[in-house]
Amino acid sequence: MPILVGDDDTSAGYIRIKQRQAVELDNRSPHTHIATAGTPEQLSQAILATTRTPACTGS
Repeated sequence: MPILVGDDDTSAGYIRIKQRQAVELDNRSPHTHIATAGTPEQLSQAILATTRTPACTGS
């Protein structure tokens, strides 16, 4: 579950490719995008949400 921080077009393109590949493999690949103006708290919350997602942790 990728977390994109900032507005870098190359990084966003990489995530789009990975999401497309995940769909081809019948796998879900949600992502979180935090804008350049995002706060450290927003990043921490996104990381915590990812670690609590069963699809990411295997639990």
